[in-house]
Amino acid sequence: GLAMQELCGFPVELQASVFAQLEKWRSKEVALKKDEKWQEIDFLEYTAEVLRAIDAIIYSSYHFEGVIEVKEMARVDIGENHLAIVCQGDVGIYEVESQLRRLHGKRLGVIILKSGRNTYTLRQVETFLPATLENAYLSLNLIDPAAGTRRSANRWGGSGEIGGSPRATGTSLTPQQIADAIGEAYRGPTRMRRLWSLSIGILGNAVIMVASMMSTYSLARLNDPSGSLDRYFRDQAGTYGGVLGGLTVLLMLFAIRRGRKLFGLCAPAGSDWLALLPGALLGGVAGGAWIFDVALMRPQTLLQHHWTEWAVLLGFPLVAELLFRSLLHGTLAQRFATQYSGGPWFLSWPVFISSVLYALWSLPQFLPFFSPGVELTFAAALLFGISSGMARERSESLLPCLLMHWSCLLVLVLTLSLF
Repeated sequence: GLAMQELCGFPVELQASVFAQLEKWRSKEVALKKDEKWQEIDFLEYTAEVLRAIDAIIYSSYHFEGVIEVKEMARVDIGENHLAIVCQGDVGIYEVESQLRRLHGKRLGVIILKSGRNTYTLRQVETFLPATLENAYLSLNLIDPAAGTRRSANRWGGSGEIGGSPRATGTSLTPQQIADAIGEAYRGPTRMRRLWSLSIGILGNAVIMVASMMSTYSLARLNDPSGSLDRYFRDQAGTYGGVLGGLTVLLMLFAIRRGRKLFGLCAPAGSDWLALLPGALLGGVAGGAWIFDVALMRPQTLLQHHWTEWAVLLGFPLVAELLFRSLLHGTLAQRFATQYSGGPWFLSWPVFISSVLYALWSLPQFLPFFSPGVELTFAAALLFGISSGMARERSESLLPCLLMHWSCLLVLVLTLSLF
């Protein structure tokens, strides 16, 4: 405290000048307290002002030669005691790197420099990290609405050491979203994160399906207590589809905040997904497509039904694809590897899991499960689900899945008109 100033060890002249300056600063504080305005000030700003004044005693301007102003916008831990920092500055990324190394030393791993209104430059400054910028590009392109498809030049990209945001449009992501995506890319999906995504996806899928079925069953049973389950679903197909669609859209609105592209809500890329069309048609026509009343599809009855029947006929495929190939697949794709247009062919976990659940939820109309047709329907639905799911990944879009489902309806209509 000021009462113990003789213990500071300063020479007499220096002590006198320093404490005279301190008294000058204290005079402002004393005046504020005397005027009863002390409680009205911004304490953080007042403290910062005093600290800057104290610094000015010790440091001269030459101490700050070569120092540039870098504004940190977001940061994230990328594992192994390294940081990825999103920042903004008026100089190039190599000058920013020099400045950030002064502050963070060996902890600095990745720099994301905002170089324009919506443009960023990325640089990996630490060689020995668990991943490279290539992994970061995949994560960023998956969630950035402004990024094009994998065959577009307007994407996050570059080398493993330096790259940037989409050139034509810039990015639609916030600095924190960029940091989070890069953090996940470098840390990689842990087993717990994968189990969590799997649990959320399956639970959400089950809640929607069970709630829709219970609503349909309860309403149908009120009207026909002695009816069968398959009759309930046939007579109340509109109710079933309406509740199923409403719940799916509601959950989609919540999940879509992660990015439309993640859930396939974009234009398709490439054409190699067309190779999956025969498998989808075979599975769909064999019983894998969601069609609840075949009689509706006979040409002589199609024109006799009200628009609600048309809505049921065309709406079920739309709801099925939104629920399984968009919502469920997109939830799992955040933690598991997937295919892409022009890339290697393989059966991904998101496709396999969503296809198995699609096939299982195609069976309740056959309760009890020893009814004829269970095995064929499950196999057909699984084949259709895998074909449609792989087309979803190869095209990066949900539209081919819808076209496949509606194509199955068209084939069945043509078949019924001929036989």
